[in-house]
Amino acid sequence: FAFIFIVQRIINNEKLNKNEVYFIISYHYIFIIISYLYSLLSVNDTDSFFQSAYFFGEYFNAVFHSNFNIVRIYYFLIYYLNLHYFTTFIFMGFFSSIGFILIYYVFCKITEDFNINRKLILALILFPSWHFFTSFPSKDSIVLFATGWFYYLLIKKKYIPLIIPLVIIYAVRPHIYLIMLFSLIYISTNLAFFKIFKKKLLTVFFIFVLATMMIMIIKFFLPNYYNHLFSFFERGQTFRNLYSNYYDGWYATGTNPLINSVRYMFFPVADYGSLSRIIVSVENNMLWIIMLNCVLKFNFKSSVEIYSSEKLIYLFSLMFLVVGVLILSNYTANIGISSRQKWMLIPSLFIILFPLLSRKRL
Repeated sequence: FAFIFIVQRIINNEKLNKNEVYFIISYHYIFIIISYLYSLLSVNDTDSFFQSAYFFGEYFNAVFHSNFNIVRIYYFLIYYLNLHYFTTFIFMGFFSSIGFILIYYVFCKITEDFNINRKLILALILFPSWHFFTSFPSKDSIVLFATGWFYYLLIKKKYIPLIIPLVIIYAVRPHIYLIMLFSLIYISTNLAFFKIFKKKLLTVFFIFVLATMMIMIIKFFLPNYYNHLFSFFERGQTFRNLYSNYYDGWYATGTNPLINSVRYMFFPVADYGSLSRIIVSVENNMLWIIMLNCVLKFNFKSSVEIYSSEKLIYLFSLMFLVVGVLILSNYTANIGISSRQKWMLIPSLFIILFPLLSRKRL
């Protein structure tokens, strides 16, 4: 009942189409049932986390703190809410569904003054692999909920509560939290400099000083991270080559970070090895078509006008997307992992592309 109440509040407060919202929820729950059946037949992290919480509970010890947090969540669901394996899927599906609704609202809000078909926006929420990977009661569903909440607060210009979804992301994906926090602080500081200083040259100078200070802070207080920062691409290449030589599913990569980033986000495009690979290939081709359409419709003057109207969310989305893809693609060259984790970044991609898909209404 609490879930229905929250959904209804979102519909009423944000004036969303009730049929579209409940269609998204119903569509997502189809994938929740599919993911539950899949988890019974295949080895997966969800089953491992659930069993760890059930048998070891608070005594579970993990190499990664994020895995420990997931097990603690399962422990709470099992021993405090009395949920069993199936009902954990249903319960966590409430949060992932709300994540999709909030992302859908952000897309609608950004495009409310555009000549763009609302059904197209709805269609972009329905990518099968996005719903499948976030339908498991795991890190991906939690990140989806927190990301949707983060963008919702950002578009509503409620900046102080942003710490809440960031803390949630930190609990399960600390590296994504750091990328988002760094992007938010850096973009906000730069925008503040542009307002404070009238001369652009002075603004550029202070931005340079800020970047230098951040590097110096890392060097003196986090020397290990400083070394990683300047050997980032070399370490990533060593890691990728090591895994690609010994594990299936890892594809060969080169030394060009741009090409590796594109492959991470938009490949494969013609892999017919299994049903899942076919679906992912079709989705990636659709993403290529969307981007090609943006290129063909690109209007410099109109785009600048639109991006200037909501600088923070567009600049944040751009920086989060670019930095996120560079980092993830540098250490991951696995089709299964990239097909799952890239959906953390896809909302940022769509937010950037929306102004290019349609011109603003006069």
